[in-house]
Amino acid sequence: MITDFEYNYTICPITLVGGVANIMQGGMMPIVALTEPGSFANGVYSPATTTPMNASDFFATYKIEPGSTLLKFRYGQYPYANQNVAANAAIADPLTLSVKMICPAKTNGGYTTKQAVMTSLKQTLQQHVALGGSFIYSSPALIYDSLLLNEIRDQGPEGADKQVQNIYIWEFWQPLLTVAQADQAANSLMTRYQSGAQVLSENGMLPWSGLSATQGQPGSVVTSSVVPAASGAGAAQISAPAGPPL
Repeated sequence: MITDFEYNYTICPITLVGGVANIMQGGMMPIVALTEPGSFANGVYSPATTTPMNASDFFATYKIEPGSTLLKFRYGQYPYANQNVAANAAIADPLTLSVKMICPAKTNGGYTTKQAVMTSLKQTLQQHVALGGSFIYSSPALIYDSLLLNEIRDQGPEGADKQVQNIYIWEFWQPLLTVAQADQAANSLMTRYQSGAQVLSENGMLPWSGLSATQGQPGSVVTSSVVPAASGAGAAQISAPAGPPL
């Protein structure tokens, strides 16, 4: 019998969202609806007599490839004023995901069946992408949502398997799509600048690299530090200019 782990992460980890899946209840379509159409009735997985009982009986199995990204950031390649600025200069990059699809031909006439399924799968995915559909991939470690499909390429046979075109690589890309994700990627230091909050260094003073605590008055930090007359101590040491002679 197929376990929940096998079904969720090996047999049916890919879900189509929107696009062609809008015809389904909830706007989501599992990949086995396209590769195992005989096991579906009204969009619901049916334990009919034709339902495969082992993972190897399904048309395809899937496995996430090493090198897929969980988190990815970029940092500016210029000198930073302090560690706070450096830490807040992180920009979140889109994540990439590579998935191996293993689909060997099975039984007599397997290549005829495989050709029909792959042709239908290709056409459906083309239409799904054209309609702006996205994907969800469920891995044992993380559920990747809002994925875009970059490509599906032929990996060829592996090991002692002599079949051709039995392994395909799906390349997904997870862009920053939502407002929440954009907020996470925003520079927190810039957020503090925009709110008018002071950005203090370790000694509690405004850093030279910082902005004024009061927006709309840039240069107030420099003025108080450079122009002696602008500071109390400096002003006390400077005599007032003499008046005109009497």
